[in-house]
Amino acid sequence: MSLRKNLWTDELTQLDLGEPVAVSPETTVRRTIETMRARRVGCALICDGPRLVGVFTERDFIQRGIAAGVSLDTPMADVLTTDPVTTQRGDSVGSAIRTMCRGGYRHLPVVDRIGRPTG
Repeated sequence: MSLRKNLWTDELTQLDLGEPVAVSPETTVRRTIETMRARRVGCALICDGPRLVGVFTERDFIQRGIAAGVSLDTPMADVLTTDPVTTQRGDSVGSAIRTMCRGGYRHLPVVDRIGRPTG
């Protein structure tokens, strides 16, 4: 099979996505950044219980944190990107890549059928 065909037939379930870094909206910027550094990731998912409510990326930290002079003790609720675009594990790898390219995203949360983050 060609790479092009594989991108559109292989599902995200075939990738080892790893456990997502998830924090609550009340978690501070400082704690979130510490967690991201410890886990060596560039994005944290912000969850209210099991529900994804936003994302926080390294880019957000620079633009909404450092550049805006926000305290590291600020809660994530004040600096997260709300209503992030997501994909599901059953979607094709090609579909996820297309979504990322079209939206200019470096990170794309993967959720299950009821919207809980899985990767």
